[in-house]
Amino acid sequence: MNIKNYSLVVLALFLTSNISFSQNRVVISDKDNQSPHESAVLDLISTDKGFLLPRMESNSRNSIDSPAESLLIFNEEKGCVETYVQGEWHEVWCSPEETAGDSFDFLIETTSSQTEYMFVVDGATDFWIDWGDGNTGTYNGDAQPTHDYEEEGFWTISVRGEASRISFYVSGTTCVYAGKLRDILTPISNGVTGITSAFEMFKSITVESFTCEDFFDVVSAGVVNMESMFERAEVFNQY
Repeated sequence: MNIKNYSLVVLALFLTSNISFSQNRVVISDKDNQSPHESAVLDLISTDKGFLLPRMESNSRNSIDSPAESLLIFNEEKGCVETYVQGEWHEVWCSPEETAGDSFDFLIETTSSQTEYMFVVDGATDFWIDWGDGNTGTYNGDAQPTHDYEEEGFWTISVRGEASRISFYVSGTTCVYAGKLRDILTPISNGVTGITSAFEMFKSITVESFTCEDFFDVVSAGVVNMESMFERAEVFNQY
């Protein structure tokens, strides 16, 4: 839009809307004589209209140049309101139809001396994690998603998205995170696609068997690397 057209749009807004200014605060309303709330820099008032976020798919979202901290968009592809925080896009809210029954779930345990948890994800694309305590995150590329629960307990972690590898063993951490895995609750394919490597996936785990016996199900068809998948997992007896 050129400057002339932009100016015409702004002028049209002023002529057709009730816009008021008060001490560097703005109110836009469909009613006359409205004042902005004291705590708001921008106050939108309407009884029959809503605030419409920019709508786009993931590729367009990822093309935003230098997104501002707390930038908001609606991801039409995923059916989610998303915000940009600390270098990552995070889901604020998703349609229940998008989230129900479509995640790979596993159970971990934190202790009073080790409340942090970490695992490995390679080749991630919009890899979403619900940490089970009200916090979520979305990761891309090769990552080591990490979360501090700040207390001991059992936590169900739900993930979905695309990744070439998931591993519960984190190299260089003296098995501290592998030892926190307690159970696999749903098949990997419930929420994750694109798995091609099981390298060190269950290395050094201390779980004898999982609730979900067919956790690897159809995902295994695409796996071409199973090196060290069960290395040092002496008690594992899943069949």
